[in-house]
Amino acid sequence: QSLTEIKPPADCRNAQLKMSAKQTRIPQQERRGVLELKDFVEKIRDVYEPKAEVILTELLIGDYENRLLKGDMERAFEVMENLLENAFKYGDGRTIAIDFYEEDYCQVIRVFNTGAVVTDTELPHLFDSFYRGSNVTDKPGNGLGLYISRQIMNKMDGEIFAERKENGMSFCMVFRL
Repeated sequence: QSLTEIKPPADCRNAQLKMSAKQTRIPQQERRGVLELKDFVEKIRDVYEPKAEVILTELLIGDYENRLLKGDMERAFEVMENLLENAFKYGDGRTIAIDFYEEDYCQVIRVFNTGAVVTDTELPHLFDSFYRGSNVTDKPGNGLGLYISRQIMNKMDGEIFAERKENGMSFCMVFRL
């Protein structure tokens, strides 16, 4: 037999496959349900800094302390995408700012955009399914984005809420630490 025809016994091949799989993967139990804030922010930068530059909107990303957050990277980014796309769509195009702070053993990520604010009567309904504010008459949409975002944050044991500001709107994602 030539060397290429000689194969180790099946039980040795399986052991080799198991070893190589263990060496290349991060143990599932250590990473399940956790995302690193640094990776999350880098993904935001990679996707949204070029977009902001093209449409001449100032995108400010504040300082943060890297930490592990309870949640799923893809689902958390889905929520962030919705908040940022809404900020681009409904803001005045001047500034979008993302800042970070810790409160009550939670990491809060706030997305603020300058522009028109919703009324006091509209604010409690922003996360209702199919609800659209009065400032969206000429903008496409179906009123599901914030509703879905709230469902996702709840599934990750987090929260999301909106705040009216003097010169714009803030939406806050809250992650358990």
